[in-house]
Amino acid sequence: MRRTDAVAAWESLYRAQVSVLRHIRARFPEGVSFTEYDVLFTLSRAPGRALRIRDLNRHMLLTQPSVSRLIDRLVARGLVSKCSDPDDARGTIATLTDDGYALFRRVGTEHGRDIADRMLSSLDDDELAQLRRLSDKLRGASYPGNPADLDRLPPPPDLDVANGDKACDLDDPGAVAPAGVDDGTGADGTGPAGTGGDA
Repeated sequence: MRRTDAVAAWESLYRAQVSVLRHIRARFPEGVSFTEYDVLFTLSRAPGRALRIRDLNRHMLLTQPSVSRLIDRLVARGLVSKCSDPDDARGTIATLTDDGYALFRRVGTEHGRDIADRMLSSLDDDELAQLRRLSDKLRGASYPGNPADLDRLPPPPDLDVANGDKACDLDDPGAVAPAGVDDGTGADGTGPAGTGGDA
């Protein structure tokens, strides 16, 4: 009986997640897609607003089949810059640009309001607190270390966060300039307009 209850609880949890996510996707603000926003959100939380792409993929809320292609689209729009990882010749560091952060703040304000309206329309304060406790408990049971480490993002290599340094300096020959920025080669382009659709 307990096993049956566990499966029923899981199905209820999953169906609720799908229902709420569909509601939020349908009302997502224009200017960036839902999956692109996930990248901007994750980078905004990182020290120096920069992460190795492999770490970015690990901490994103949505599963992405090709984070590199998603990053390239954001680079083309000047919302993210990327450069080679000095500690890993095959690695890449992505950094949220000032334009990217401004867009994240604008979209995030409206997106956060939609999330709050949806949650508050169904749950009271005690239920919200209980839902958070139970969700954290489920996540922690799958993590062998300190549950607080689940959301802790690592700093990129050689980044002095205390002094406000930023990764992917465009003066660095290893950096990749976003479209619309003169990289010294004469290339100058513009990225595609955001549609607010899925990746």
